[in-house]
Amino acid sequence: MVFFMAVACDGGNTGNKDSEIDDDMEEEKTFAVEASYSNLAEIKMGELAQSKAASETVAQFAGTMVKEHTTALRELRAISEEQDIAIPDTLKMEHKRIQDEISALEGEAFDSAYMHQQVQAHQQAQQLFQNGINEDANPSFLNYARTTLEHINAHLVRAEEIVGAENTAGKDGRPATENDPVDKPE
Repeated sequence: MVFFMAVACDGGNTGNKDSEIDDDMEEEKTFAVEASYSNLAEIKMGELAQSKAASETVAQFAGTMVKEHTTALRELRAISEEQDIAIPDTLKMEHKRIQDEISALEGEAFDSAYMHQQVQAHQQAQQLFQNGINEDANPSFLNYARTTLEHINAHLVRAEEIVGAENTAGKDGRPATENDPVDKPE
């Protein structure tokens, strides 16, 4: 696709508003596409975890991810359509690879891998959405990024709590007690 850009000469002013608009549009497109991939990955991983999780806590977390990221994706699609930005409806290859690796696991190994992946995914999403807030001039995308970031932050806190509980469980899978040995850093 070839774009033609008109450049207006206005004395000594070398600023180019068309170039700034193109840059803003490219940032909006990049944000929309990457946010779409992030939401899609959360939905697909959540659906997988709902069917495979050994822990009810993990299954409930996964259900929340499916519900909230489906809503976020629906909102993103509406904004993207208004802005004439096409967003993906399939997983990024990297996300598909991770899903395949985790889906091969069973029981507690699956739960642990899924929850650790969720911490990483939400940390990456935090950065993506914070960048969207810092760089996006479009009010619709800016509002979407701010609202969604609040949910992402809450998801990350909950994922870290679940991982933390897993790390403090006794060796036999029960909650840790004061009689259990504690690994202390050297």
